[in-house]
Order: sequence, then structure tokens, then C-alpha cells
Amino acid sequence: PLAVKRVGSPTFPLEFELGPGDRMIASLPFVGPLQISARLDGDGDAMTRQPGDLLGAAKSTAQPGDTGVVIVLAEAL
Repeated sequence: PLAVKRVGSPTFPLEFELGPGDRMIASLPFVGPLQISARLDGDGDAMTRQPGDLLGAAKSTAQPGDTGVVIVLAEAL
């Protein structure tokens, strides 16, 4: 992943924003196209994936600065 954002105790619908400050490695350029996905992790540990975790991805790639990106979370495990 290029960038990550942790949201504690989210309520839905949730407006989100990702930017250069969310990069995992600061030296990587924040350029598109980007595939944006999300996971609602039931146990709060991003390193584990368990039944009941919810996953989703935007239907198309996005460019930095795009607005209106929609992700629908659905059970995938």
C-alpha cells in the first residue's frame, strides 16, 4: 500500500480524505492512478484478517485530488 489511514470508531457513512501525509513511506511520490480500498477490521489488528471483517474498493482508480470516491464495505471472508 502507498498510503493508509486508521479511523477509530467510525460511523457511517464516513467521509474520508487521503493525502501525502498518509503515505507509509514518505519518500514515495503520491501520484495516481490509485486503487483505493478499505477494510473494517473486527479485532482492531490491521495485520489479521478474520471472518466478519468488511472489505470494499472503489469501482475505478482515482487521481490525487479526486472527490466523490465511494467505497461500499461488504463481508468478504
